[in-house]
Amino acid sequence: MEIAKSKAPGKLLNWDNIQKMKYSWNVVCEVMRLAPSLQGTFKEAINNFIFNGFSIPTGWKGGLRMCLGKEYARL
Repeated sequence: MEIAKSKAPGKLLNWDNIQKMKYSWNVVCEVMRLAPSLQGTFKEAINNFIFNGFSIPTGWKGGLRMCLGKEYARL
């Protein structure tokens, strides 16, 4: 709730806010573990955004890949 209280009305969450939500991130990881996207299934960017310094244009398609071992190593 601290993150929600710190946001101005109408402001959306950003990547930094999401990274602070440890419980929510764990829920997302568990959902992806139980119901992973099918091999060959691609996600499409609906907006331009920058991720880890890389510019991702609208319409770009990429497979969702999450390495659980890497995530566990971060704990």
